[in-house]
Amino acid sequence: MSSSRLRLSGVGRVVVGVLYGAAAPALALPIPLRDELYGFVLYGGHASGADLDPDDVGIIAHMGPAAIAACAYAWADSVRAELESWRARAEQLQQRLDGPPAALKVAPTADGPP
Repeated sequence: MSSSRLRLSGVGRVVVGVLYGAAAPALALPIPLRDELYGFVLYGGHASGADLDPDDVGIIAHMGPAAIAACAYAWADSVRAELESWRARAEQLQQRLDGPPAALKVAPTADGPP
């Protein structure tokens, strides 16, 4: 997946409800994660209404790898948490398998174990 940026001027308004005019997005920066499009970031022009100049676009584009790394870290962290949950469940099941069958368990008496 390419991580190239896309200037949105001239693309047109393709989504109902998207801001337009001076508030319209001027630059789209994709956030790929493992060969898939994880998301994208839209950047608008300056508060004064001025469009982004090449220096602005270059600075924003340099932030892309940091955004990609942050998304990858968040994804990996959630996968680690899910893995730990599955490991704990597997350990519980293994302990049940290693113990005596429930039908053979003998309840202790008041005098202690039988």
